[in-house]
Amino acid sequence: MIKKASSLILIPLLFIGCAKKTQPKTNKHQTKIEKDIKLKYKHTNIYQQRVNDFYYKYATEVMYEKSYEASILLDYAKFYPNRYLYIKKAFDKYSQMQYGIFSIFDSTQKEQYMQENRKYIYALFNATKTKPQIEETFNRWLNYKRTLFNDENGFLLSNRVMRAKKKIIDRKKRALARASTQKEIETLQQDIKNFERSLSADKYEYSKRFFIAYQDISSILKENELYIDFAKTKEGYFCFTLDKNQNITFNRVDKKQIDKTIKTIQTITNRYIKEAKKNYGKLYNLIFKNINLKNKTSLIISPDGLLNTIPFEAFYNGKNYLIEKLNIRYIPSGKEFVKLYKNNNTSNDKVIVFSNPSFGLEQNNQNRSQLKGTTIEALYKRDIPFENLKTDESKIIKRLYGAKSKIYKGDQASETNFFNIKSPKILHLSTHGFYLTDKTILNPMLKAGIALSGANESIKNKKGDGIVTALELSGMDLSHTELVVLSACETGVGKLEDGEGVAGINKAFMKAGAKYVVMSLWSVPAHSTEELMTRFYENLQRGQSYSEALRGAKIWWIEHKNSHPYFWGGFVGSGRD
Repeated sequence: MIKKASSLILIPLLFIGCAKKTQPKTNKHQTKIEKDIKLKYKHTNIYQQRVNDFYYKYATEVMYEKSYEASILLDYAKFYPNRYLYIKKAFDKYSQMQYGIFSIFDSTQKEQYMQENRKYIYALFNATKTKPQIEETFNRWLNYKRTLFNDENGFLLSNRVMRAKKKIIDRKKRALARASTQKEIETLQQDIKNFERSLSADKYEYSKRFFIAYQDISSILKENELYIDFAKTKEGYFCFTLDKNQNITFNRVDKKQIDKTIKTIQTITNRYIKEAKKNYGKLYNLIFKNINLKNKTSLIISPDGLLNTIPFEAFYNGKNYLIEKLNIRYIPSGKEFVKLYKNNNTSNDKVIVFSNPSFGLEQNNQNRSQLKGTTIEALYKRDIPFENLKTDESKIIKRLYGAKSKIYKGDQASETNFFNIKSPKILHLSTHGFYLTDKTILNPMLKAGIALSGANESIKNKKGDGIVTALELSGMDLSHTELVVLSACETGVGKLEDGEGVAGINKAFMKAGAKYVVMSLWSVPAHSTEELMTRFYENLQRGQSYSEALRGAKIWWIEHKNSHPYFWGGFVGSGRD
């Protein structure tokens, strides 16, 4: 047993030996690297597939063996006073296996593995009591949360060969979403699987090295900032807080009451202000009663579960909304927070806008796609055409940014032009977004997307142009983009996964490399959207940060228009400020 388990360490080394190339010194060699990788892949395809299949079967056997050992430790914990020790050992054994398994699994297999083994992190939370235990559990949670998201984005800090492979995978995923024949779909799916396994092997050593601790987060925080990290389990929400001085708190929060209140808010979004304050007041009392906000001016929040779907800015303390006292921004995970501050890619000064697409535009060269067709079919069954926008936000940006801005409007706001853009500093999308609940669509990244020119005609004719899925968005290169603004309906909505966050459009853009994303949690009225966006961009022109500019726009709306959160609370900002 021990011999077989230790042999797993050799697996990534074999893969690295197959895939490793000499790293060039400059970016001008990036295209050559991609060509070399494609050529090598073409010549070794059959051999590589056999190697992948062999190690997949072998690793599966080891996984079950080690999972059994971890389960035994978890069961032992029930009978010993120091149950935390055994649960910690079980979780660590699972984590060790996770990084070994991730070195050869593709993204679908990784997701399944994560879903089947959540019991370890749940048990760890329930056993955590003392201060040393809290510190240890917090560190384990920081490296566990959004594991799939972080694994997919690890290439941002790694070598050029890995980035080149990631670009190939992204392009193949975009091609997969538009594939027109079953043979093409099967070929692309197999190509993606092989490349993902090869990339996973490259990332193995990187993943082992890039563990973070709460000290890494506190070193980034300012004196007046508080980091808040939520974890959703079957039993409830758990909440960690961390400040600049490494003070940590750990509390359990009533999940049943929180989720019930959030669902109530979602069903009465645009009703009476008194009712809204009452429900947001409940959330404030449930979550912040044990959190010390004294001397804090800024919150950095990593939500989980249904907390992803609600704006903390609207929490009400009986006198004020939280946003009136504190600046608030969101982050997918602590690990992503640290990565964003390590990644200092320079950006240009270009501002690109896609505004007011011609949804009814007839297109001559529409591509029929079997895979993306599931999304089109669901939109067809929904039978709700995208309506023309009542406002034109491109005028705001054109007035403020002038020659630095490039506007794609009407029939020019097309899918073709969209995928031809090259990592601008700011990307503003003034269009409709969507999230589908159709159960026939298995991939959550095909349930969410945006509509561009020709979208209605594509739905009517069951073709593909004009409908851009989150899967396609995630394949873009936005590694030098500082800000993406999604001025659209429900762009932050998506499939909720414990520890993995929202698999919607926001996640897609962050996978593509965007550092800060402004998105909407519900369908915000057109007039309030236009006013908020005007104030937001004017604040940016005054030199305010992204979160400060968004907060200022919301406070202006509260003071001058309507204080109901329905009108200003829908837009939230996520990422590095």
